[in-house]
Amino acid sequence: MRNVIMSLVALFGLVTIVRPALAETTALSTPPALVAPMSPDQLNAFGLRMANEAYAIMGQVGSPKGQIGGSPNQFNKNAVKNAKTLFDDAALIQNARLNYGLTKTTFRPTDIDDTIISDMVVNRGADDVLVLAFNARQPNRADLGNATLMSGEIKPRLVVVRWNSQKKRWLVISSADFDTPKQAVCAVKPTHPEKRAHFKAADVALAKTIFEQLQDASFAGTEKSVQAPGFTYVLADGQRKTQDGPVRNKLQHRQTPKNVEAIRSGNLLVFRIDVASALTVDGQPQHSAEKPRLITMIQDEDGKWRMLAIGIFHVPASLAAGTPCVQPTVK
Repeated sequence: MRNVIMSLVALFGLVTIVRPALAETTALSTPPALVAPMSPDQLNAFGLRMANEAYAIMGQVGSPKGQIGGSPNQFNKNAVKNAKTLFDDAALIQNARLNYGLTKTTFRPTDIDDTIISDMVVNRGADDVLVLAFNARQPNRADLGNATLMSGEIKPRLVVVRWNSQKKRWLVISSADFDTPKQAVCAVKPTHPEKRAHFKAADVALAKTIFEQLQDASFAGTEKSVQAPGFTYVLADGQRKTQDGPVRNKLQHRQTPKNVEAIRSGNLLVFRIDVASALTVDGQPQHSAEKPRLITMIQDEDGKWRMLAIGIFHVPASLAAGTPCVQPTVK
């Protein structure tokens, strides 16, 4: 009889059996030891998971999905703070709309709805360093601080992440975001642009020295000697190098970098410069306009600095004259 009663109780939902939830390891919290044995395809899938998790956190900033304009998320007061936790304290961020770099402190997250990621390729720079090259489309993305709506088109990204053993998480150490402004948001008063960060003179001097060494290697035809395992580059038009192969980029003449900014953290150095492009790709000259480059270097066991990732930009001077503004759909 007791068994019958218990069966009826369970059947009608009078008893709820609670089982402890299993802790789920996210991609962002997966330690390097579990990443090391991954095949290239598994590593690419892991990078896709990592990017989707990061953009889900970033997507909490701004107006509700499908709406344009407005203000930072009023329901989640920690949205901006949570977005910033994705970045290393020594991160350097280059956006296509700026001719200077942003740090974790000066970076201002944008209003993002969905993020559609494609063509993810992940390379290992070291046991605790990964390079992610991918394309992303972010409809209705708005930079509210400058009252601009971004392109909404498929644009490349180049992101370097490093494992932080204290926070037990992969954090962004450099980010090249090639998305460009398209329209202004009507009736949204622009605020002050992101502040310029201050950088250590020693880091800037090291960056200048390294850039000269990179040019020397290009003219000597020894480019591969200054390339680290997993070396990746991305150009603004979407061309990229994600695997070892022939040297496709050549310098036509020596360049003098401007606006050099740099951050060193252990065996990683990230710096950005403005230079007029003197590159040829597969023998074809590139646009000569001055543009930023975001360069991530890694210091190997032999003490030499080698290129890990390079993002080469073109920065629009301003929004096209006469472009109509887009009406905000949320106040």
